Amino acid sequence: MFKKEEILSLTKSFLRLSIALIFSLGLIISYPNPSILASENISVKNYIKDKFPSLIYNIYLASLDELDQYEKEFIDILQNLPEDTQRYYAKEVYNNGFTQELLEKVREEIIAEKSLAKLEEKASEKLPAVDKEIEQLPIRIGKLSLKEKIAYRFIFNEKNTYKYWYNRFLYCGVDLERSRRVISRIKNFYHWCDEWSKEGENLENLAQEALSAENIYTAKYLFHEAAGCFFIGQLPYYIDIRKKNEALERTRENYKRALELYPEEKRPVRIEIPFRETFIPGYLKLCSHLNRPLIILINSLDGIKEIENHYLGNLLVEAGFNVFAFDGPGQGEMWKNMKMIPDYEKSVSTIINWFEEDNKYNIDLKKIATYGISLGGYFSFRATALDKRICCTVVISGPGYFPTLSELKKIKRGLFYTTGANSLKEVKSLWGEINIEEVPQLDRPLLLIYGEEDKLFPLEHAYYLMDWAIGEKELKSYPEGKHACINFLDEVVPYSIDWLRKHLLE
Repeated sequence: MFKKEEILSLTKSFLRLSIALIFSLGLIISYPNPSILASENISVKNYIKDKFPSLIYNIYLASLDELDQYEKEFIDILQNLPEDTQRYYAKEVYNNGFTQELLEKVREEIIAEKSLAKLEEKASEKLPAVDKEIEQLPIRIGKLSLKEKIAYRFIFNEKNTYKYWYNRFLYCGVDLERSRRVISRIKNFYHWCDEWSKEGENLENLAQEALSAENIYTAKYLFHEAAGCFFIGQLPYYIDIRKKNEALERTRENYKRALELYPEEKRPVRIEIPFRETFIPGYLKLCSHLNRPLIILINSLDGIKEIENHYLGNLLVEAGFNVFAFDGPGQGEMWKNMKMIPDYEKSVSTIINWFEEDNKYNIDLKKIATYGISLGGYFSFRATALDKRICCTVVISGPGYFPTLSELKKIKRGLFYTTGANSLKEVKSLWGEINIEEVPQLDRPLLLIYGEEDKLFPLEHAYYLMDWAIGEKELKSYPEGKHACINFLDEVVPYSIDWLRKHLLE
């Protein structure tokens, strides 16, 4: 028989051996053979397919290559974060590589997002009810979201928003101090269209009085400014589509009345070009010299031919160009008969065809350029890539690939209005994947101008376009530039005109 001390010693030895075996097995389970892990790895390109809203993530996350379990977790979490946050962390991987610390940060982000969702839910219960008359506004594009209601009542104001728009208002032909006077009367964004329309009516009456007194120049100037006020009133306004369309109609009426007061030799020529069972309406401005190049101005998403492209056209005519400004599908006059189409560039080619069939205006049609801002920039370079008759193109803040949903949300009301879609998913379904790789690489001169503080189409879009273009190309960026470089137009517009002169006139 064993003594008590011996039994105790054997028991301790057995326990030590058992613990060692369990620990060894644990190591094997926790740290499998590298060859086994390797067999479970998957390439980042395959793993992120359809997980993110833009192809740019293929570039941002390319350094991950073959994914391990931590990198997979990182991507899985990233997929469920808001798109601005997705872009931020994807850029971190692109610039600094993947780290465990980065994984911890996205884990914290997803927890914060869940907390924020709960707070918003509570806020919606406490949010003051919208005025009865506002709730009854007709013909609204979809129901206003909670964030939109908050923004329209509390965020859209002089301090946070309007001060960034003044430069655009100047390019609409509205005096700066007049803009400030109108905005001082606006209590919240629900009154935006009403107040600007009142100012437009006031200017319209003043113009009529000037005309009655045979003050022709004054009347012409005031009719233009009235058109600008009505246009600004509907510009970002999608709360009441009836009011928006009425303001647009008054814009066109005042513009036409201004044109009637021009000397015949300087009056823009109204042209209607047949296109798919409707017509493309436009105005041709002719310079004083024969056989000069043609610049085709393409509207931004919310632009129309009578306002910003009128004033840009004046500068181009002064520089020695002929200019054609038009409303494309989904824009201005065309909106009633045709919504915006994915192959918008066909309208540009149709315009060139029309001029070629009867060149009675003595235009040099061997020298044609397109010029577009924002979404108009996308249509501009796309039309140039697909139509060899276009010699060069100017693009200011245009998208090079399908924007993320968070970027699109900032302009979703405009997209619904111009395309006729009812949701961003429907927009994407109608338009497919916007990607310049679908069209031939551009082999003619390209000027890109972008703002580095552009929150809608960031500078990465310009880099994407620079990689795509194979001809002469130039990128000019402004470190403090907002979308469309709206705060640097006094530099951007003259520079773009000089660039066109060098490529078409010298």
